[in-house]
Amino acid sequence: EVSVITDLVYSKTLGNIFFIRCALEELVRKNVLYFDIISYEWKYNLKLETEINSFVNNDVESMIKSKIKELDVKDQRALILSAYTSNIIDVGTLHSLLNADGFSFDMDQVSVIFERAVTEGLLLRSSSPHTFTFSHDIIQAAFYESVEVGEERNRLLVFIGNALVSRYALTGQEWLLFVAVNHLNSVPQECIDFPLDKLAELNLDVAKLASSKADVSQAADYLRAGVKCLEADNGWKNQYDLRLELFNDLIQAEATLGNYSAAEAAIEEVLQNAACLDDKSVAHLHLIHISAQKNDLDFGIGAETGVKVLNEYGRELPLHPSWLHVASERMRAALKRRGKPLMNLINMPIMEDDAIMRLYNDTQRLANMSNNFPLASTILYRATQIACTEGISPQFAQIAANSSVRLVAESKFKKANRYGNLARAIVERFPQDQSEADCAELKAKLKMTVDPTQYPYREGIAEFHEMYKTVSTIHTRKRDDAVCCI
Repeated sequence: EVSVITDLVYSKTLGNIFFIRCALEELVRKNVLYFDIISYEWKYNLKLETEINSFVNNDVESMIKSKIKELDVKDQRALILSAYTSNIIDVGTLHSLLNADGFSFDMDQVSVIFERAVTEGLLLRSSSPHTFTFSHDIIQAAFYESVEVGEERNRLLVFIGNALVSRYALTGQEWLLFVAVNHLNSVPQECIDFPLDKLAELNLDVAKLASSKADVSQAADYLRAGVKCLEADNGWKNQYDLRLELFNDLIQAEATLGNYSAAEAAIEEVLQNAACLDDKSVAHLHLIHISAQKNDLDFGIGAETGVKVLNEYGRELPLHPSWLHVASERMRAALKRRGKPLMNLINMPIMEDDAIMRLYNDTQRLANMSNNFPLASTILYRATQIACTEGISPQFAQIAANSSVRLVAESKFKKANRYGNLARAIVERFPQDQSEADCAELKAKLKMTVDPTQYPYREGIAEFHEMYKTVSTIHTRKRDDAVCCI
């Protein structure tokens, strides 16, 4: 008796229970299905050709939208707000949104709204207490699309964005900030009802959160959005510190992703507008790295760029020092130590600003890779002189480790062990300042300083392989280091 209507409904729903329910309700709304009060039974009328065609041609989302229109106004608004937050909705967040939207609900009343939605098949209870999820993505999309594109939706996105930022300040739930900033970035800037530099700060905060989760691509998107927020402002005179931090983080993100053209554009922006050399150190550091990367890993070009940058800081470093020059630098370093053992450097104070040491470290690394050993040795002795007067830092440990690896390659095991032990001792003073990638890199380099006659040389290779696996998704430059060392 019902095969005709059954085939009609199944062709639309493919057996999904919730969609079948929506389809039957839609047929009731169109009077194709109706309750005969004379015979007290449900009947169907397939002679209503216009209504049947409308039902067949409409998609499932249209049926759900029809169901939405029959909901109570307060329930509608609650579920629309929920659709603009996350796949999993908690009572507390919806309570905050509804009260910010002008409703006066307590937590129990919000829970009742959720329970009604569960009864209607729109929501499901989640595994966590007081949390719910839409029973299907199409349902969430239908509530989302029920707000017209344009001014109305833009106002809603800004409202929800502001409300979620306020709730993040209370709860510290990171997903709130991600959703809020995504909403605020999606609307035209003229719709934002607060200063754009505040939105730039929010993008910077979210980018740092994304970077901490190793999602560099997402972090770069937020940083680009933050930079865009400040484009209409009056150059670098306003919000100087914010601009510098945004561009410095963007340089690092673009370089890590291999977007060297974009990174170079950001570097150029910083070099043209930064107020002092110290503020240009991050740009200079990545300029050294990128100059080697974009020239098919020509480490010689990278070392040359590093020398040019260091000379801008008044370091007077030759690109190809003679061995006589190297001996002179070694003598100066010995004089700075005043006859004390090399290991005595671990008692030096901690360096307040190691920007120059970072530049020395990257330049020495590239000099080693390009077999410019005189330059690498010169940098080692220059760094030692700085350490004797200004203090030590994790970057000085990296320089010592770089040198020990090169000395092992030259079979100067005794000297290599001295610098390796120095690097190991210095690092122990900075356990909290070493990233996972830096620790993996340093561990591998120190392993190479062990005399191969005492330990199998293959153990050193295994350490570099572990280093490669650790940093391959974290830092492009250090991955290249691992490959070259292997």
